[in-house]
Amino acid sequence: MNHHAPVRAASGGADGRVLLVGLAGFFLLFMVAPVATVFIRAAGHDAVGAGGLDAFWSALTSIVTAPRTRSVITFTVGQASLSAALAVAVALPGAYLMAHYTFPGRRIIYSLSLLPFVLPTIIVVVAMIGFYGKNGLINRLLGTDFNLVYNFRGIVLAHVFYNFSLAIRIISTAWSGIDRRYRESAEILGDRGPGVFFRVTLPLLIPSILSSFILVFIYCFLSFGVVLVFGGVRFSTFEVAIYREMFINLDLPAASVFALLQMAFSGLFILVSTGSLHRARAGAVDTGQSLPPLRSARPLPRALLVLYTVTMLVFVLGPLTTMVVRAFTGSSGALGLENFRQLLVPGAAERNVHSILRSSVPGVVLRSIGLATASGTLTFAVAGLTALRLRGSRSTWIDGALQIPMGVSLVTVGLGLRLLWQDVLPPVILIVLGQFFVAFPLVFRIVRTGVEELSERIVNAAEILGAGRRRILMDIELPLLRRTFLNAYAYALALPFADLTVAMTVGRGRVATFPVAIYRLIGFRSFDLALALAVLYIAFCLVLFLVIDRTSLPGKDTP
Repeated sequence: MNHHAPVRAASGGADGRVLLVGLAGFFLLFMVAPVATVFIRAAGHDAVGAGGLDAFWSALTSIVTAPRTRSVITFTVGQASLSAALAVAVALPGAYLMAHYTFPGRRIIYSLSLLPFVLPTIIVVVAMIGFYGKNGLINRLLGTDFNLVYNFRGIVLAHVFYNFSLAIRIISTAWSGIDRRYRESAEILGDRGPGVFFRVTLPLLIPSILSSFILVFIYCFLSFGVVLVFGGVRFSTFEVAIYREMFINLDLPAASVFALLQMAFSGLFILVSTGSLHRARAGAVDTGQSLPPLRSARPLPRALLVLYTVTMLVFVLGPLTTMVVRAFTGSSGALGLENFRQLLVPGAAERNVHSILRSSVPGVVLRSIGLATASGTLTFAVAGLTALRLRGSRSTWIDGALQIPMGVSLVTVGLGLRLLWQDVLPPVILIVLGQFFVAFPLVFRIVRTGVEELSERIVNAAEILGAGRRRILMDIELPLLRRTFLNAYAYALALPFADLTVAMTVGRGRVATFPVAIYRLIGFRSFDLALALAVLYIAFCLVLFLVIDRTSLPGKDTP
């Protein structure tokens, strides 16, 4: 029997074609056309305003052949590769722990791990400096003066801090779904211990490991804030080079050339990664498995997993705790709620907080939740429907095209949306559309991986028994993919919630979300108030993830 025949019929029908055509039109209108608008403007104006394509072509040839370009390429690819490899390596024990055992506080730890990924860059930078910097907590406790942040090590450390939880969630979702009968069959045939892992489990995990590595690689490849602060003038990614040419050197043609080079490299990586993922086959899933408590594990593995958990809690909570303590103490060092009172009570602060934020704090909260919900729900719905319609498809070009937004500069997308659509659509709608492209590649990749790992035998058996496509979707596919969908929805909400770039470039700071408000407070030297607002931001994120993870994690926490 051809396992893919029923799936292709479902994904290649009239509804599937309408969905893909509509999605292509959406991409053309709100991503391709805006980016093209920016490039056309850049080609028509050089750094001092003179028109013509000659300036753009001159910038293209000089930048492509310049030694600094080779340096940018080498550093961008090198740090992204190392950061992604370390993030996946750090995540593997955590993914195993989350997929195989229950223990007290498991859901809280799982939710906490995602916080760094959704924090605004400026807050992560401040938290890392407060914990790992020369005057940070670690050096003060040890009496040392190690420079752990303002160098290459600091860049990689921050990237791992940012992204390892992404790998944990993707890999643990796949690991928890591997049918235990594969392992039991291997053991019956005489295989034991490491042999079962390397010959049975690891091949089934390859798609999720590849997916997490590629996603972390691309996020590090596009890194901006971390490299700008910790790298200084020595290190530069493509995104940093675009920023420097556009806003420091005032050279739009040069900035557009770096943006084109970034898109070319990103597109190449996305196509290669999509092809590798298609060649890797996933195993069947069994979502009915119950998990044993961690205390039932053998002593040595249990001790190693406990040590890993404590180390990761220090790694994640150390910088965040340093930031939270500063929010509750302020520059005076006295513990209290003064910063929160000044932030929330009108007239309590020396400066008018409402005029700085151009909004009240409750307005910031409601606006952030509303935009994130609108953008996240749209992103999740489109990604989920597209992944289901493409199930069984091995089209590298379609998957690669749907990942292209990940390789496009968000500054370019936001600027293009404003230039092309500001007279037609209000800023709030443009921000929702821009944030769609912030989250869609990741959300689609998570859902796509989960859908492809769903056992085809279950669907084929239901079709043989006469179940229609709608019945299969509602009674079989959606229940089995519940954890994958909830995990993807968490990211679909969290990424717009953390977005600063699109909100700033499209809304010009007038649409005050959490990240915009934090950025404004720091810009007006109200640093302690910014940290207080960041604590509120963390609290909202944590509540969101706890609610979602409560229903998405397999097993129950042990008392």
